Amino acid sequence: GYNEGYGVEGTTVYHRLAAAGCVVLAYDQCGFGLRLLEGRDFYSQAPLWSRLGRMVADVSAAADFLIDGKGAAQGALPKVAADKVYVLGFSVGGLVGLYAAALDERLAGVASFGGFTPMRSDTSAATGGLRRLWKWHALAPRLGLFDGSEEKVPFDYHDVLSLVAPRPCLVYAARRDRELDPQAVSECIERARKTWDAGGVSEGLEFHSPDDIGRFQQAQHELFLRWLRARG
Repeated sequence: GYNEGYGVEGTTVYHRLAAAGCVVLAYDQCGFGLRLLEGRDFYSQAPLWSRLGRMVADVSAAADFLIDGKGAAQGALPKVAADKVYVLGFSVGGLVGLYAAALDERLAGVASFGGFTPMRSDTSAATGGLRRLWKWHALAPRLGLFDGSEEKVPFDYHDVLSLVAPRPCLVYAARRDRELDPQAVSECIERARKTWDAGGVSEGLEFHSPDDIGRFQQAQHELFLRWLRARG
């Protein structure tokens, strides 16, 4: 979004990416920043939607703008390589980015930093488990139907990741990130990797799990840039 509240080092991620030559489109997600009240009133205005669905739809709308030229801008836009539009997100943004890339094949790839922990095993009292998604942040209320029976959730993130394949995907899950189970994420990655292997692009799924807390600062930005440059 417009205001990074998680510890800027040197400069913001969008300035760092722009300085590296990237065209950057950044915006606040529903319920955050300048769109805070939109999140408060969301379910009274769209009771059959989910906020997570709204966020994913917003990414596709951004792709409409960047790739298909739909919409209007107040000033001249830089030239965009339509076949090289990637999604980058941290925490909720990392989760939204995965769903968006899975559902929109126009997106060239995705990088998710601290974006998810597998749902079927997310019962931890320490993290709040799936309640973070359906209750605390009201991103996907119907997940509440699986409260106490999380193992029955009909899909999990290895399924979402597999829909991204064979496109490039970077997943970053720090081992001391309090919002996720690093072992469960690692197992999820290995299940999803089979899809990239089957397509002959094993290197397309890149996974990093450093001994660190969950954060999105200079080191993580630079990791993303190295990954992006390697994509050509």
